[in-house]
Amino acid sequence: MSLCLYKSYRPSDFNGLIGQESVSKTLKAQIKNKTFSQAYLFYGRRGTGKTSSARILSKAVNCLSPIDGNPCNKCENCKKTASIDIIELDAASNNSVDEIRNINEKSRYLPNELRYKVFIIDEVHMLSNSAFNAFLKTLEEPPKHCIFILCTTEMHKVPATVRSRCQIYTFREISVSAIVEHLDNIVKEMGIVASDDALKLIAQNADGSMRDALSILDQFISSGEITEELVRDQLGVLNTSLIFHLTESIIVKDLSGVLQIYKESINLGCSVQVLVNDLILIFKDMMLYLSSKDINTVTNTTTYRDNIVNLCKNVKLDNIFYIIEILSDLQAKIQNDLQPKSRVEMVLVKLVSDAMDSKNYYELLNEIVSLRKELDEIKSTGKIVTIEKSIETICISNNPVDIDKSISITSGDIGMNTGKSDSSDKTSEANSSNNDSNIKNEEVTKTVTETPSEDNKQDEQNPITKNPSDNDSSPASKSQEENSNNVRAGNESCKDIEKKQSDTANDDETNEVAISQYDSSIEETEDNDFDVFNYFFGDEEEFEATEDPQIMDTQLEQSILKKISEDIVVASMLHECSAHYDLNTETMIIETSIPPVYYAFKEYLHTQQIFSKIGVKYSIKKIGE
Repeated sequence: MSLCLYKSYRPSDFNGLIGQESVSKTLKAQIKNKTFSQAYLFYGRRGTGKTSSARILSKAVNCLSPIDGNPCNKCENCKKTASIDIIELDAASNNSVDEIRNINEKSRYLPNELRYKVFIIDEVHMLSNSAFNAFLKTLEEPPKHCIFILCTTEMHKVPATVRSRCQIYTFREISVSAIVEHLDNIVKEMGIVASDDALKLIAQNADGSMRDALSILDQFISSGEITEELVRDQLGVLNTSLIFHLTESIIVKDLSGVLQIYKESINLGCSVQVLVNDLILIFKDMMLYLSSKDINTVTNTTTYRDNIVNLCKNVKLDNIFYIIEILSDLQAKIQNDLQPKSRVEMVLVKLVSDAMDSKNYYELLNEIVSLRKELDEIKSTGKIVTIEKSIETICISNNPVDIDKSISITSGDIGMNTGKSDSSDKTSEANSSNNDSNIKNEEVTKTVTETPSEDNKQDEQNPITKNPSDNDSSPASKSQEENSNNVRAGNESCKDIEKKQSDTANDDETNEVAISQYDSSIEETEDNDFDVFNYFFGDEEEFEATEDPQIMDTQLEQSILKKISEDIVVASMLHECSAHYDLNTETMIIETSIPPVYYAFKEYLHTQQIFSKIGVKYSIKKIGE
């Protein structure tokens, strides 16, 4: 009976390690300089050469005549592959503290045949906590004649106290090209005909593991000739053209084509895991090409690259991001799903019907950014300043009714055209106050100029004799004196206006009432006793006309929606959502079945504090979770 390929072609020196050049170079230098450590930790995924390197290292440190850091494989020590001084332990099945105590006991004795006694512990992460604790002291101060080599696929399960006592070497995944080259050398040595596409398909399904690649190749050795069709049928891998047709049908939203190709794939024996993985790989290559505009970033055949270029003509990069995210989530869920085929079919239908029509997360974010830019342009044109000026002008009105009506209209306009933060609000208030003061002075000056005050009339009737020097004053002095008189008269007129407001509204601070009402509508409340009813409807007596909670719920819901819809972005997103107000929990509940809308809306509400500004609790949910 012949041995398996991965056993027959196990490397005998560091030069035979495939894809681990950095590890080989370092270990060879240590052997040449005789500076090797007494504890090593080899970490990497399966089939990357950890155990093989441990065995090569155990031979190299005991070799009588090493060649450039490699064991000669000819001396007496190299030929003793089953020496009692080289001890291998499978920690997966021997993980108790008694096994480690046995190793500690053996390490005390000198080697019988070789220079060093080497302990190779495979799958060391499987040891129990008590076994690790029993091993620490020996690993920290090992005998001079002992070398410990630990191998693991899960570094995070090895205690830090063990890792700190070892030299750690990481074994990386082996590239597809390196695996193909090694497989080609093997089939040529064995006299077997194998096509390049077949070897590349084997390498791709090996997933970076040389042992897996050799195990797959071992299945086709007896076939005489290894073709791509033979490998696909054996491994249950779809034909490349079929995968590309499925991808194209998803992009062009051909639902019948997608379902037909999916059914055909299942009938050919393709597993849903392989199908989803192949789709992710194709969309990943499309993403690389669209991002870099360089087809060389796609490592595959020329025909494959041409198909990628053709597919990228009809799709945007944002849509590819969204599709990869959905497929990756699907790949994780179908691992333990009782009906994986139904779930895959559901997601494919969703990608065709919804993904391309609905705006995805990235498109919504871009739209929000563009809307903000438009708002900044609107602000820069002066429209917002004009509105703020009108508020201050209304505040000095003599009619409180007009103030209330005008404030409600103007604040609504500002809500539709601003999305300012608190800092920007303060800046705009400062600017508006300066502009308002100018408006007051202009209006007062105009009033004084057109209608003289009583004091000025009295001065005209009783003229005062002036000094001669005053008559000889320069025009600049006269202008300065006129300005001071205007300001003095303006101050008196302002006092008259404030007095009239005090008499009309019976409140000494009527000028600040309207502004405070506007500010309170945009400031975030910190009061736990905030009354939503009073905020939106004023007095609670308006609700005494009905005791039906549903009517109250509907009234308040409509008022809140009207308030938040003053924001353009919120108003556009609400078209894709359903919203209702829960009177019991006093919470506005927003629901949507479109994931991109959910993520974008949630992010926007949080950053802009839409509901916090009006003191209303909210909850946004994604239907289907």
